[in-house]
Amino acid sequence: MKNFKILASSLLASLLLFSCNQDNDDVTPTKSNEQATTNLNNIPNDVATKLSGLGFDLTLVERKELTIANKTMNVWAQDDVYYTDEDLENVDLSLLEDDSEGNEKAFITRARINASRGAINGTRFVSIGFVPGTDFNGNSSIPAGARRALRRAVNTLNNIGSRIYFVISPDGTNNEINFAGTSVNGFPGGSAPGPVNGNFGRSFFSAAAGNERDLGGIMMHEIMHGMGYRHSDFENRQSCRNIGNTDEANVRETQNDNSRVNGTSGNRRNINSVMTACFIGNYNLFQEDINAIRGIYGR
Repeated sequence: MKNFKILASSLLASLLLFSCNQDNDDVTPTKSNEQATTNLNNIPNDVATKLSGLGFDLTLVERKELTIANKTMNVWAQDDVYYTDEDLENVDLSLLEDDSEGNEKAFITRARINASRGAINGTRFVSIGFVPGTDFNGNSSIPAGARRALRRAVNTLNNIGSRIYFVISPDGTNNEINFAGTSVNGFPGGSAPGPVNGNFGRSFFSAAAGNERDLGGIMMHEIMHGMGYRHSDFENRQSCRNIGNTDEANVRETQNDNSRVNGTSGNRRNINSVMTACFIGNYNLFQEDINAIRGIYGR
């Protein structure tokens, strides 16, 4: 799925559509209507070096003010994946995984989660939960449907049996993954901070959808972005064409920043994935998604 940008206060208008396959919990936000405030020529050199090393296409990067659950952050974003200034300062490009898969490119970026870090009996346990505050519809409490959607997403990912296991934890901001600004009756979309040195970015994840089922898919999509997975149809964004979203379909994504995961086809136009660039109704994991996760994190 594609990376999508979303603004907290105007999430409904600026959320990026993310693609989901028929049976998948996948969500890709659409690009926001906000005009880019930065371009290739005025991104500071040190920032450009890190973003490029992380797999960002500098011609698509926007400097944005992202507001989620009443917290405003200045971020560098490409679609629905972003880095805060603080996260970027902490990025050490020398710690990125080596791409040693050859020429096939699909699914995973060099910036990814290290499953061995802090592992217990071979499994890395990841705390995940909600940040109390205002959601995209102005509610001060976490909707019950959002909590059910997160459970669905987490259970689906955990049932793969990989070396990463997600544990829903009490509300707050101390979890490894902190969902804020969730909505079960909003415009489909979301955002995720990119991985930092083998860990999840400490800024906020967000997700919104028109119903609980789709929200679970969007959450899975954004969690997988946070793990380091990219859009499955990044070569042509066919998922966006399928729903007539020509603006998104014509966006060029970097073609050479990801390596093919063992067990996957290497198809860079794959719309049978929860990671499609635009949401097309996928709300469960496809076999290709399962293979992608098992290919990196075992089973």
